[in-house]
Amino acid sequence: MPKDRITLLHQGYGFIEFLSEDDADYACKIMNMIKLYGKPIRVNKASAHQKNLDVGANIFIGNLDPEVDEKLLVTCQYPVVF
Repeated sequence: MPKDRITLLHQGYGFIEFLSEDDADYACKIMNMIKLYGKPIRVNKASAHQKNLDVGANIFIGNLDPEVDEKLLVTCQYPVVF
């Protein structure tokens, strides 16, 4: 999760890597606009500047609450239960 260089707080977005594009598409479909800590998150496929052979697809997650951290994002991807 990218952090602000001055405050060291995350900037309200992050990325999750998936092994297959089908998994990433499914996550985008079911997670988009789900409320996490009372805020609806935005989820869509991230643009691929550099293709990593180990990663099938990346998704972008935006509008994250300041309380959300990397550990929470990891637990959200298998399976998603809110």
